[in-house]
Amino acid sequence: MGKILVAYFSASGVTAKVALSLSKALSADLFEIVPETLYTKADLNWMSKKSRSSVEMGESSKNLQALAPQAIVKEGKRFKASISEEKLKAWAEEF
Repeated sequence: MGKILVAYFSASGVTAKVALSLSKALSADLFEIVPETLYTKADLNWMSKKSRSSVEMGESSKNLQALAPQAIVKEGKRFKASISEEKLKAWAEEF
């Protein structure tokens, strides 16, 4: 693998934990995406397809690719916070 960056946004800390494990497993750089405008509780309602976070999640790959046109942007995947570094590494090596 070439240079790897694990970029993540975490509203509750779960994604941050998984992103840190993934970056360790891959010896990758880690970058936290911080919103320019803070999220409200309604914004983070993932059960609503119209909430800000749901809309943005659907656009995240396009946004990242636009910001880093030379990068190979892979679709994300949801993991439990308890996933092991070994399982994360195996998932990433599928690419």
